[in-house]
Amino acid sequence: MVSRESGTGTSRGRALLVFGTVLALLVLAGWWFLGDHKPGIAPERARQELDAAADGTLGSLRPAIVPAFFGYGSEPDYSNFHINYTPTGRATFTRDQGVLTPIAQGKLESFRGTVRDYWRKNGYSAVHETFLDAPAGRTREWTTTAPGGVSVRLDIAEFSPFQIDMLVAVSEVEYGASGDPFEPLSPSAPPVLKGPEPSMYSGPWPNPANADPYWSH
Repeated sequence: MVSRESGTGTSRGRALLVFGTVLALLVLAGWWFLGDHKPGIAPERARQELDAAADGTLGSLRPAIVPAFFGYGSEPDYSNFHINYTPTGRATFTRDQGVLTPIAQGKLESFRGTVRDYWRKNGYSAVHETFLDAPAGRTREWTTTAPGGVSVRLDIAEFSPFQIDMLVAVSEVEYGASGDPFEPLSPSAPPVLKGPEPSMYSGPWPNPANADPYWSH
């Protein structure tokens, strides 16, 4: 005959076993998602999303402006779960873009309005606006996120010359697999892009030679 105390002890034991199992599963799930096991993004897809965000935004301007492709960049990701911060085989991939067309002060509002309308119509997140003050003048910084997860930052230096720079970034890009356009220089060095070098622009920015009858006056 089993006593009430024995039955209670068995129930408690089962409850503790269930609790321990659930806790272990939660810890395992946390290790999985916080460690190095999130689904990665194929490099070519990441580059396509970066190009779509940069080219789509600046391509929305009418009349068309002359862009400056300042190149792609990458920064390796490191595990935030392990003490030794080992590389995860993932990277944050960026594209830097400038505007060579001089934008007149009276056209800055039109420029900003066109860009915001494009983002709103294409499902970008709400724009976060900050201002950075420097001795030369003020820079307006906009940040938003494209529907595919690409982070977008647009800097508009609101002092002459009105330099406009756009940086787009996507994280969790896998670069360790064979055939990827990334190749690690060493186990801890940033990956580099295979293939031809991007066409870099090294002239004045903005370039007076690219003055536009509408944007520059």
